[in-house]
Amino acid sequence: MNPVEIAKGIYWVGSGDHSAGMNCNPYLLVDGEEAVLIDPGSVLDFQAVRESVSSIVDPRKIKNIILHHPDPDLASSLPLLESAGVSARVVTHWRSAILIRYYGSNLPYYLVNRREYKLALASGRILEFVLAPYLHFPSAIMTYDAATKTLFSSDLFGALIPAWSLWAGQDYEELMKSYHEQYMPSNEVIRPVIEHLMEMDIATIAPQHGSVIREDVPKYMRALRELDCGLYLSPVKKDLARAGHYAGLLTMVVRRMFAQMGRDEVLEVLKDSPVIVGESGEVMPLAGSSTQDLWERFFETVLERKGERWLSLLESLVTRLVNEYGIPYPAVYKSYVYRATLATGKLKGECTEPVPQAQEAPQPAKKHETWTIIDPLTELYNEGFMRQYLKKEIEAAGREQFKFGLIFMEIDNIVLINNKFGRTAGDETISHLAYLLRRVPQTGDAMHNDLIFKLNGAGFVYFMPEGSKEELVKVAESIRRNINNSEIFITSITVSMGIVNHEDISDEHLTPDDAVAAVYDTGRMKVRIARKTGKDTVYDRVRLDEYTETSGRLLIVDTDKVNRELLKKSFEVLKYSVETCADGAAALELCEKERPAAVISELMIPKLDGFGLRQKMMESTTLKDVPFILVSHEKNEASIQRALALRIRHYFKKPYFQSEIVGVVKGIIDESV
Repeated sequence: MNPVEIAKGIYWVGSGDHSAGMNCNPYLLVDGEEAVLIDPGSVLDFQAVRESVSSIVDPRKIKNIILHHPDPDLASSLPLLESAGVSARVVTHWRSAILIRYYGSNLPYYLVNRREYKLALASGRILEFVLAPYLHFPSAIMTYDAATKTLFSSDLFGALIPAWSLWAGQDYEELMKSYHEQYMPSNEVIRPVIEHLMEMDIATIAPQHGSVIREDVPKYMRALRELDCGLYLSPVKKDLARAGHYAGLLTMVVRRMFAQMGRDEVLEVLKDSPVIVGESGEVMPLAGSSTQDLWERFFETVLERKGERWLSLLESLVTRLVNEYGIPYPAVYKSYVYRATLATGKLKGECTEPVPQAQEAPQPAKKHETWTIIDPLTELYNEGFMRQYLKKEIEAAGREQFKFGLIFMEIDNIVLINNKFGRTAGDETISHLAYLLRRVPQTGDAMHNDLIFKLNGAGFVYFMPEGSKEELVKVAESIRRNINNSEIFITSITVSMGIVNHEDISDEHLTPDDAVAAVYDTGRMKVRIARKTGKDTVYDRVRLDEYTETSGRLLIVDTDKVNRELLKKSFEVLKYSVETCADGAAALELCEKERPAAVISELMIPKLDGFGLRQKMMESTTLKDVPFILVSHEKNEASIQRALALRIRHYFKKPYFQSEIVGVVKGIIDESV
């Protein structure tokens, strides 16, 4: 087939071979004298792709090849492109790069996770990359071109189409659903990604498989957002009566058949069958048939008239309906499809026949007891066991003799990861941190005696017998550096840590239970202090009884004393710790002394104006991410542009509503905690 322009300067350059309903969609983006090849395809597609690309541009103009994940259907042609003279960077995620190397290409890599998920072309045009974790590769990405509002969606929005067409047609939604039910893990994984895409301005969706979507894009997004996909689901049971009983479920099946096999052929197959099918796919039972009998006889008819292939095409939908509505599997699947699949060695784990009761053996009690002290996600000792362990050690050694050291830690941005990438990605982040903690070198007298505990939520405790404050800080800093340098996380994380040892628990009259509670409370408090003083911090200086809990530390900079004091009182009512000053140089000194949670500054201040203060803060690794709020009587186009360039969060023109500025600052701090 000839290449087709799907958006301005963007071409579909695929092959005309779409056997078995599987097609691969390579795309070429041409930007002046530069070209980007996106998911070039397999070895089977190479010749057609090369000819299509050559008909548009000289292949030597290809400077970047984007690979959304490492599967062979989109990436295996890479060494052939290199042999044909294409000299380009491979643009991908580092996890994909690890596997892509096995295709044997020597092209250099541009790792998007190290480049803020952006690629700048020579013209200044920016391509943005959107993570799609586990859809269906752990670090799958998509590419968004804001210039044409085109999303290159990788496997998302794809479909397997018997009669392929480049543009999505009337039946594409059902075909897309069928593909995702089989290839995507769950709604829990897909929903947060789709909700993120729904906030973007997308006019065209160009998937790796299936057809290009250019009309009613929100409809397809809504369909995937609500789709219960994955064959290993344990969904909430739905009301069969509200779905229209078995006839209602069969209506869903018939409409899926219309999309996959063609409406006319389906109507012909079901003619004179136990069901009456309307022109749009509505199913009504024949008189005298029970509703469950209708369900069984329908699939018997399909098997009898069209064979196992049609049944297998419907299997993912039938599996979902059986799980959702708590109804029996059609008998023909168990008697025919399951056994036939078993005979060819392709039986899926969720479809196996139940093991006879005589072959089942109860789990040993000891195993059950073990799992009550182990966190199943990380396989580390859990919080309950940590408390029991500390109590027994204190009881055995005596309150005054038990010397210990603990590093309490918690992932700072786990809530943001869960919200952006989904709970599965959050669990993976916690699991990866556990892996790093296991690799902490153990030296000296404590060798092989250090323990790691998993706290509830996203917290951990690293336990060192006889650990001094100096040793604990050294290990904690090593952990912090390892986390900062690691690339195993789906996105960068930071960890706040609090150091606790026997010196922190000074009351010798505490019972073992009370001593353990004091250790725990002190550790969690120090983690909170570390987080509020800048995150990614090891905190060991403050004892619990010397610390007063606040909502955060603010700095207000203004030459107007009345404004400073009014604003200070408003924040102190909300338990914020507030410092004030009247010039930029003093403000910078206070920031460097102790990092604030936010800075509220007047623009026109002496020694260093508001813009100059912000510029100096941006030059500091510690202060560059501190939220900065600017206030001034002056506000014009030039000052607004300067504020945007300095990443100033909000710019208020005086006079302002005090309640508004308090609300904005509170929202910023709450968001960052």
